[in-house]
Amino acid sequence: MRNIRIPAILGGALALLLSVPFAAAYSLAYGDWGAAHMIRLGIALDPLLSFHRSNEAVYRTYGQVFALVHPLLFIAARNWFKLHPPQTGRERRARSLLLWGGGLAALGVVADYFSYDTWLNTLFIFEWIGCLVLWAGCFIFGRALLENGQMPRWAARLFLLSFLVSIAATFALAHFPSGPTFGYALAWLTWAVDWGALWRGIRSPRLWLAALSVLAIALAAAWISGAQTESERENAVALARQGVIHNAGWQPFIAGFDAIEMALVPAGCFSMGSTPEQLVVAQESCDRYYSVYGCKASFEDETPAYEVCFDRPFWIDVNEVTNAAYGGVYEGKNWRAGNWPRETVTWAEAVAFCAARGARLPSEAEWEYAARGPDSLIYPWGDEFVRENVLWFSLVLQPAGSYPAGASWVGAEDLSGSIAEWVDGWYAPYPSDPAVTGNLRLTRGGDWFAHASYELRSASRFTRDPEFASTAVGFRCAADS
Repeated sequence: MRNIRIPAILGGALALLLSVPFAAAYSLAYGDWGAAHMIRLGIALDPLLSFHRSNEAVYRTYGQVFALVHPLLFIAARNWFKLHPPQTGRERRARSLLLWGGGLAALGVVADYFSYDTWLNTLFIFEWIGCLVLWAGCFIFGRALLENGQMPRWAARLFLLSFLVSIAATFALAHFPSGPTFGYALAWLTWAVDWGALWRGIRSPRLWLAALSVLAIALAAAWISGAQTESERENAVALARQGVIHNAGWQPFIAGFDAIEMALVPAGCFSMGSTPEQLVVAQESCDRYYSVYGCKASFEDETPAYEVCFDRPFWIDVNEVTNAAYGGVYEGKNWRAGNWPRETVTWAEAVAFCAARGARLPSEAEWEYAARGPDSLIYPWGDEFVRENVLWFSLVLQPAGSYPAGASWVGAEDLSGSIAEWVDGWYAPYPSDPAVTGNLRLTRGGDWFAHASYELRSASRFTRDPEFASTAVGFRCAADS
C-alpha cells in the first residue's frame, strides 16, 4: 500500500496545510482505503482554498504550494487503480475522470504559476476544468467504493457525505455574499465528520508519526508563506517610492500588520483643497439641500487649492478601527457589533490607540491624498456622486467595509461617509503649515448622518474640539513605510 500512501499523504497534507494536520493520518491508520480519503480531501479542499482570492499575495503563495497537490493526487489515484483494477463500468469511469481531471488540473496550476502575466497564463482554465472533472470522478469513485466492498460501508458513506459538504462549502465561498462565513462553517463541519472516522486509528503509533510529519510540512509552509509575503511587501514599497502621477498608475497593494489590513500609498503629488470648478459642485449640492433657504455652508476653508507632495510612501488602514480591534465595552451600549467602526472617541484617545499599535494618526494631507490621489478626485471613487458607494443619510451605522465599491484609488474603504475620522494636526487656513498650533482639531470624510453629498467630498473639513466625542466620529491609523 506504500505506493498509495506516500502521494496521498503528501497531496492531502499540502491541501490541508494548517487546517487539520491530523487528518493525514488516515492513510497510515486505515490502510489503502485511508488513502482514498486523502484523495477526496485533496480534491475537495484544493479548490475550496483556491477560490478565496481576496488577498492576492496570500493567494499567490498558496498557489505555489498547491502546484504540487494535483500531481501527487494524480499519482495516488493511479496507484489505487493499479492495486485495485476496475471491475465495473462505474469504476472505469471513476478511474478515467480522476486521472484526466488530475492531469488537467495539474497542467492548469503549473501554467498559472510559471507563466504568470504571459499569454500562457490563459491555460489556468484547465485547473478549473480539471477540478470539475475531479469532482465528478470523486463522486463516482465513492459510489464504486460503496458497491465493491473495498472500503467499509460506513467509511464509504462518510467519503461521499464529507465530499459533498466540501463542494457546497466551495461554491458558498465563491458565489454568495456571506460565502466566507457560511463556506468555512461547512468546511469545518466536513473536517469534524472526517475526525469522526479517525477514532479507530488513535491507538496506532503511526498516527503520531503522521501527525508530526504533517506538522513539519505545515510549519515549513507557514515559514515560506511569511517569507514570500515579506518579499512582496518590500517589492511593493520599492515600487511605491518611484511615485505616481495619475491614480490609474497605481495598483492597490494591501498587506496585513498583526491582523490589521493596511493599504500602501505611493509617493506623489496632488492638489489639496477645492478648485473653483470643484466648488461649483459643492455649491450646487448645498443649494439643492437648502432649497429656497439658500446654502448655509461655507467652503472658504477648502481654498485656495495648493499642491502637496509626498516623497515617501506610507501606509493607511483599509478600514476604520473597529470595536473588536479597539477593545473594551460601551457602557449600556453593548448592541454595537465588533465589526462596526469604533466611535465616541476623542482625538487624544485615537492618538493613544494608534501609538500603542506602533502607528499614528494620518496627517490631514495624508488622509486627503489617500482619498483623492494625484487626480485630486472629488470623491474617493471619482468626480460624480454615487449614493450606493457610501453610507450616508442613515439611521444606523454599518460594519466597516460594507461599501467596497466606494474604495479609493489605494484600496482604502469608507473614506467617505460611515464615520468622520480624526486626523493629526491643528486646524489652520490653507495653505496649512504643519508647525502651526491652535485650539481646534479636524475630522475628515463626512459621516453616516450626512444629509447631502457636499458633506461627503474628500476635500470637506470639519473643525472639532479635541475633547469632542460622538457616535459619528472615529478614526483610522497610518504608518511610515
